[in-house]
This record gives sequence, C-alpha cells and structure tokens, in this order.
Amino acid sequence: MVELDSVGMKGGAGLALGATTAALLKFLKEVLKIFALIQVGILSFLELSGVITVNWSKLWDSITSLGGLVGDAATSAFDALMEMGTFGAGFTAGFALVWFRGGKKSE
Repeated sequence: MVELDSVGMKGGAGLALGATTAALLKFLKEVLKIFALIQVGILSFLELSGVITVNWSKLWDSITSLGGLVGDAATSAFDALMEMGTFGAGFTAGFALVWFRGGKKSE
C-alpha cells in the first residue's frame, strides 16, 4: 500500500517545482520579448543605413518553423510529466496556478 506521507511529499514537491518553473518562465518570456525587439530594431536600422541586407521572408519562415518544434517538445514534456503520477500532477497544478492566475491587477 502506498503511504499517504510519500504521496503528499511528492505532490508538494511537484507543486513547488511547477510554481517555480512557471514564475521563471514568465520572467524569461518578458526578457526575451525585450531582446527580440532590440534585435529587430538593430536589424532595421542597419538595413535602412545600407550596411546589411535582410531577407525578412526567410527570417520569418525560420521563426515560424521553430515554433512548431517548440510545440512538439512541449507536448512530449507534458506527456512525460503525466506519466510521473503524483509528482507530475503536483507539477502541473503548480505550473497552472502561477501561469494562468489572474491577469493584470487594476488599481
């Protein structure tokens, strides 16, 4: 028989790790947005100055194909977490709690 303490410990550890992961990903998402905007600005400036020539259609095709790879990786990671039982359920709950909680607070 499975001990209740062990199940609670695994679920709690998964919840804490999931919440921490979601908070870190939210922060990194904002940082990457800033870096992407800076890079697009620099590329646009250099192209308008005549220093470089940017093939925007090829760049956009590369970005959109990369999005599909990320989606496939996320799906396989989610499937692996679901097979981990209590820890996976706790991780998913903690991640969802932080990631999907209310939007911007109105003052």
